[in-house]
Amino acid sequence: MALLRRTIPNQFGLYYSSDRGNNTDYLGGDQDGDTPNFQLLKDDLRTTEPYITVWLVCEFLTLLALILFFIGTFIIRQPKDKSNALPFKTIFGSLFGFIISRILSIALLFLYVFDSNVTRSYVALNMVEMIFNLLAVVLLYSILYRTIHRHLERYTEGEPFARVILAHWTILGVLSALAVTNCATRIASLALTVQESSSATLLAQHDSRLTVARAVIFMVISLEILGWGIFIFVRPIAPQTRNKTGEIALIASGLFFFVLLLTDTANSIQYTLLRATPPAYVYAITTFVEFIFITGVYMGIIICSIQWQKDVANAAVPTQPQQKRQSSTPPSPAGTNPQWNRQSTYQPYRPSMAEVLDKNPPVQQYQQDYSPQEPSPATRFYTSSGRSRFGQRQSRPISGGKF
Repeated sequence: MALLRRTIPNQFGLYYSSDRGNNTDYLGGDQDGDTPNFQLLKDDLRTTEPYITVWLVCEFLTLLALILFFIGTFIIRQPKDKSNALPFKTIFGSLFGFIISRILSIALLFLYVFDSNVTRSYVALNMVEMIFNLLAVVLLYSILYRTIHRHLERYTEGEPFARVILAHWTILGVLSALAVTNCATRIASLALTVQESSSATLLAQHDSRLTVARAVIFMVISLEILGWGIFIFVRPIAPQTRNKTGEIALIASGLFFFVLLLTDTANSIQYTLLRATPPAYVYAITTFVEFIFITGVYMGIIICSIQWQKDVANAAVPTQPQQKRQSSTPPSPAGTNPQWNRQSTYQPYRPSMAEVLDKNPPVQQYQQDYSPQEPSPATRFYTSSGRSRFGQRQSRPISGGKF
């Protein structure tokens, strides 16, 4: 990340550069060194004017993008069920950490650009910048892990991935411990350098090794996050199909995060551990890469969060029409099966009055099938349909029939 290339006191010496000669040429006050003021020069950056311009422009663009993301996260509606919510507070914390880190980085860079006279306490800017930068990175791990856990809960009920979740929180604890140790070592190294202690060089070497080890471990763990994103995208989701936009955004965020940390690891190994002289263009290119991939990480997280909220909202929609259909169904008659309305709607055929009064051929055909001497009960019923309920009228026989 950006914090390594901005530890300018460690790279070029806290008080003097080898190109300057004697440090009394730029330290303020007398040659006894009692005055703590000294001057930061643009030449200490060891780059050219055009690359410094690109460096500053990319820094400001990254800061602007982070502020826009910080404001944009407020438009994401959280579900009422907090168990389905994503870690929005952690997203705010991570963005806030990166914003503070970028502001301090720009302020420190301007001190060199304008050849400012500063006190030895200016190294506090470097310390605070590193703290907020590592805090933002650790919170990014927490965001991505919790997003992965929410997607893993879709597959089956319960906690089939309980061991995976436990392993992730353990890894997050190890990363946090590494970040705290790295910050403590860096602060101690800078403090001993300010005090011009004889053990400052030895501690700075330990700090360089720890910084490289931390960068490598962070990069490997980010690759594991990318693997989980691919697993979630490839594995089919049961019992219902959802939009894949959120899964694609999660993969993109994990990929950008991996490349971002890969860049940090490469810079750490080459310019911190091996102490190679950085080319003039390396800071400008590194800042441009950070702008692209930090923006990509948070863009993927926000898109994934928005799609997640849509999935949670759509999951409850199919149950409403079903409830309306059940409420509109008439109640079953008393003493009958409650499930009567779910049975077949078949109704038996009932002849019309015209069929009974010999106006329809099917009735005549029906009568020819039976003997007049032995009328069937059905025939007797149809022929007597003209009689009143109390038998006051007599039935009229059908032609050809006797009773």
